[in-house]
Amino acid sequence: MILPITFLKTTPSSKTRNPKSYGYQHSHFRISCTNAQRKIIEKDQMKVLNTSALQDSITLTCLNDTTFDVNVLDYVCTQPCQFPELNPEVPSIVDDWASNTTKPELDDTVNYSCDNGHKIVTVEDFEEAVPNAFADSVAFTCLMDGKYDKGFIEMTYHQMI
Repeated sequence: MILPITFLKTTPSSKTRNPKSYGYQHSHFRISCTNAQRKIIEKDQMKVLNTSALQDSITLTCLNDTTFDVNVLDYVCTQPCQFPELNPEVPSIVDDWASNTTKPELDDTVNYSCDNGHKIVTVEDFEEAVPNAFADSVAFTCLMDGKYDKGFIEMTYHQMI
């Protein structure tokens, strides 16, 4: 398995290969995700969506026995969310992500709105005639596990009279 991480040696040394025979003992290596917008987190913390455990990087130290003090395989990078998808049957709903060529990443927000004076509303609220459910826009934020904060919501539009 190839992890999407970058190893950056932080202790100066021109020597490579076996840490023990080339003097890497106690050398430090900074590990970060290859995409600068992503964060690194322990797998166990990702499972419980512990945002306080997100880190820009972690540091590994090479020990005397040529192992590291931290197992990099215990870590993952945050995941991107899927590209926003518009329902062609609801042509009045637009999003502000259309000009982007990359998927939304952690904390990116995708805004949906309507054109032509329409208001946006969830299909469920529309069918149940929920009062004050109509909005000018709805924002979805990408979370660390690659899902949006509001999950999947089927939206429709309504012409306000």
